[in-house]
Amino acid sequence: MPLDNDVDRDTPELTQKRIEFVKTMGDVVAGVHELAVAVGSPDPANALDRPDEFLEAVDFFLANVDLASVGSNKRAWLKTRLSFFIGAWLTQQYGGTWFLQEDPKAKFYLKTVVGGFESDASLTVDPSAIAARVLSTTPPGNVRTELANIGLDTNDTAPQVDIDSFTSRHAALIPKIRCTCGRAIWDFSGSRAARVTWVTEPEIDALGQELGRLLAQWTACRTAEERRRFAADVLGLLPGEPIDDARATQEIAALAIAGLGRHAYECEGCGRVWIATGADEFAPYQPQSSHRNVLTGASARTIGPPPGKS
Repeated sequence: MPLDNDVDRDTPELTQKRIEFVKTMGDVVAGVHELAVAVGSPDPANALDRPDEFLEAVDFFLANVDLASVGSNKRAWLKTRLSFFIGAWLTQQYGGTWFLQEDPKAKFYLKTVVGGFESDASLTVDPSAIAARVLSTTPPGNVRTELANIGLDTNDTAPQVDIDSFTSRHAALIPKIRCTCGRAIWDFSGSRAARVTWVTEPEIDALGQELGRLLAQWTACRTAEERRRFAADVLGLLPGEPIDDARATQEIAALAIAGLGRHAYECEGCGRVWIATGADEFAPYQPQSSHRNVLTGASARTIGPPPGKS
């Protein structure tokens, strides 16, 4: 999440934490899948499609595991996967998002946390701390009880905020759209609303030209230092993030599409599709059938290594 201008963003520790955050986010899906396998979920790849059943399976597993006989490596493995599950469960159930807490004055400074909840945008939760509490007793505690103690409400009422008093760090916590049906539609990673970026037919030529221009700049980078500068200055990658032809091509495509494309959002509640007509202006289109989730682009994929991974 962006910070106010008076916050130093460039300390070596913060840079390293940003790199670690990117890696952590890449491990979440596989980690949740591994936990689902370990607790005996019948469909591990889709366990979060039924989050309440998954939570019940996790608590049943913890109630019957003998942590005293489990070595430190296995406990660390379980704590990490449990943290991933708790964070993913919160984003699924309450419309939150993962982020690295970059505000030095905040409680969880430099920790990977979940926040931006639909019913309480001011609340920040540290999933690793919850996992540590659950595993700190013998037998382990109850995840459902810990989550209930957070105090979140499952209604979809957007937080009542004074927008003028918000700093730039909070800007992403304001709903992008308030749908006609009353549902809040959000615009950050982890939101339950579907979002696509689309390019109109007349803009295809311009997109091709922009892709060609950026790819030519990348291929002109002959040294590792030139590639690092291109990655940081043009693509906006963090220092130390790996960059190769495949990653550069992916980032270039995303950059070009973001510059020329427009967003469309699908409301999870009623299915209305909101299409951008200008800067922060959207026109709603109401579906005439029962089809939903038309913008999610969901597809099957192979997920993660087996739970023996440390």
